[in-house]
Amino acid sequence: MKYIFKLLILILFVSFQSSEFILERTINATGNFITTDKFGNIYLIDGNKLTKFDNSGKQEKTYCNMNAGNISFVDAENPLKILVFHQDFGQIDFLDNTLSLSGSSISLENLRLEQSSLVCSSYDNGLWVYNPNSFQLIRIDKYLKINLESGNLTQTLGYNINPNFLIEKNNKVYLNAPEHGILVFDRYGAYLKTIPFYNLTSFQLKEDLLLYSKNSKIISYNLKTLEETITDLPLKNFSSLRIEQKLFLLTEKGIKIYSVE
Repeated sequence: MKYIFKLLILILFVSFQSSEFILERTINATGNFITTDKFGNIYLIDGNKLTKFDNSGKQEKTYCNMNAGNISFVDAENPLKILVFHQDFGQIDFLDNTLSLSGSSISLENLRLEQSSLVCSSYDNGLWVYNPNSFQLIRIDKYLKINLESGNLTQTLGYNINPNFLIEKNNKVYLNAPEHGILVFDRYGAYLKTIPFYNLTSFQLKEDLLLYSKNSKIISYNLKTLEETITDLPLKNFSSLRIEQKLFLLTEKGIKIYSVE
């Protein structure tokens, strides 16, 4: 199955270079940003509201926690356990595939991590948290116990960072520091290297590929071969981009869904 998925990704990017994007549908909904899961489901974040659409654009479910403020980040790497982070309230909710709350909300204040700015899912039902007060990556296990800490990253790196994006993929942790690049750590929080891509707000990881957009283009960077593929996008003005089996662009006029032919 993993081989088939990697083959599909390869075919997708060969298609991106040699074919045209075909607009399938525009979802008449706007918001702050979108994310996706491996099935191509789309998650639209608009203030404190999360809306799920299937990969054809059909609306399925919504979630809104009126008591937790706006949604800062959604991690749908596990579509059966979707992480929703409300930074202003220091609260994390986990949702199932129907966007129903799964278990109790997690308070970072109760973990003495109330000033944490970034959160993402981790292996074995854990969490990664970035705490700017201690300049640390901190891992919380499924029992809500701190089990790993990176140490002071300012001391490790020799400079200050102000990261804006955090994700775990393939046993690596990626922390984006726009002025310095993408910092890569192993699953134990040990610093490995910096990928020199600057001024990014987010990116996506698909197997060996790191994907990000710049100047109306999608750049695919192979983490193993270090090769880059640059492809023109069908639109210049969009606020958020995701790639699964299709291309999804969030614009002022809605979510554009493109196939490749």
